Formats: sequence, structure tokens, C-alpha cells
Amino acid sequence: MKPVANLSKASSAAALVTVLWVVAILSITVFTTSQFLMFDLSTNANQTAWFKAEQLADRGLAIASYPDIPWQDPLLRKEVDGEGSYEARISSEGALVNLNFFLEKPDRRIVLEELFYQWGLRSEQAVQVVDSLIDWVDEDSNRTGNGAEQAEYLSMNRLNQPFNREFQSLEEVALVQGFELVTQSRPDWRDQFTLLSSGPIDLRYATAEVISAVCQCPLENARLFVVSRETDDGPRVNSVEDALSQLGVPPDILEQVQERIAIDESTMRISSIGRYGSIAVERTITVTYTGNDGTILRWQTKPVDSSEQ
Repeated sequence: MKPVANLSKASSAAALVTVLWVVAILSITVFTTSQFLMFDLSTNANQTAWFKAEQLADRGLAIASYPDIPWQDPLLRKEVDGEGSYEARISSEGALVNLNFFLEKPDRRIVLEELFYQWGLRSEQAVQVVDSLIDWVDEDSNRTGNGAEQAEYLSMNRLNQPFNREFQSLEEVALVQGFELVTQSRPDWRDQFTLLSSGPIDLRYATAEVISAVCQCPLENARLFVVSRETDDGPRVNSVEDALSQLGVPPDILEQVQERIAIDESTMRISSIGRYGSIAVERTITVTYTGNDGTILRWQTKPVDSSEQ
């Protein structure tokens, strides 16, 4: 028989181990609960900040949507209560390249080819992508150059393509055979195109890159033009004729180029970034105006990456 003292010591040791295990389990439980609580509080704080950032962005949109708001009006950008701010910008939907418009006529395809070439595609690649874009929107089943009609899509097990109608969304553009070349060279390509403008490029707001491609003029001429159009009241272009002269468009293509440009696009793009704490939200609306009445064609909300702030 073992001594009673030894049994007592063994029982005490076992009890101590049990207590330590219970303490450990309770500690883990308390720690886990506190982490969940902290996460929940953090989530609620972020949701509140996001909501307030959206409200600030909406405030900027409401002000910028007023038809007669001056370009440099201080109300377009404002600090609010020391914790938040908004900054609104007004542009034209016509500053972007309307794909359907530039695929409509054969003489306009050169604009897309030049643009893709500027973005890094080789000349033959740019031509092939435009061929495929034309085949996607035209109504016939005849292959354009090195483009792609039904047979080419069937070889990739893709049924009922191309759609043989105008693009209805920019997401469809990514389905076009060969367009991955554009996606790879210009990941933000969606920000360069539109389907909502009236078609011609608005010389008041377009970038030098786009103006150079559309007007078939040297990029340096387009850059000088962009600098010259800026005024305290916003970009100003006196007339299409003055612009063509300043850009140095060759006389033999003046008529073709004139069809591609405008200075009075009525569809505007208004964006507003609302910031609250570390959260930033961008709202963008596309509005078409008839007099002072506006109709919203598109509404988009996206977070703004911290690196972009």
C-alpha cells in the first residue's frame, strides 16, 4: 500500500494541472471574445466612416450638378467639420472615346488603331483588334481582314458570338477576340471609353493623347492645345475651326476630322470624392442636360485606394 502522503501529493498535483488547464481555457476564451469585440467595433467604425464618406461625396455631386456652377467655385471642394472633406470635378462624357461611334464608319477606325498603338500594341496588332471590334458590331457574317466572325468564335467553343450589334456595355468589349492585347497594355482601358456620349470627341475636355489620335495631328500640337484651352473659368475652345487650325490638321482630312469632334457635348461626367478619416469614396454620375434639366444615365460608386489619395 502507498503512503497516504504520496496519494495526497499526487491528488494535489492533478488538481493543480486541472486548474491550470481551466485558467488557460478561460484565458483563450476571454482573448477570443475580446478580439471578436474589437473586430466588431472596428467593423462598425469603418461602416460609419464609409457612410459619412458617401454623404460627403453626394454633397459634392449635388453642388457640381448645378448647370451654371462656375468651374473654380470654392464650393466644389471643401473641408467639413475638420474630419471630412469632398472634392468634385466636372468633365464631359465626350472626352472619352465612344466605341460605337468610332466603329460606325470605316474612316474612323484609324482613331482606334492610333490609340492602341499609343498604348503599346504593335501596328499589326492594333489593326487586328480593330478588325475584330468591327466584326463584333457589324450586321454581316463577313470577316473583316484578320478579325473574327462566328467560325473563329466557334473554334474557341464560344457560341452565339459575335453579337453583331452595337456594344451595350463595356463589359462586352472584353469578349472580343484579341482584345486581351489591349487589356494587358492598358489595364485601365475602361476609363478611356464610353458608350453614353453623343459620339464626337469634346475638345474642351479630351486629353492630348485622345485629341492627337482623333485629329491625326502630332502629339506635341495636341499638348500645346490642351494648355492653351485652360482658363480660370474652365476649358474654353472658341470654335471647331480655330481648334483645327491650332492643331495643324492636314487640309485633305479636315472634313473627316470635323465629323469626329465637337465643343458642345451635352452629356457630362461629374465625380465627387468624399473622405472621412481613412476612408475615401468616389461617386460618379453621367448626366445628359436639356437646358437646365438633367437626366442621370449612370451612377457608380467605388472605394478610392489609399495610394490614389
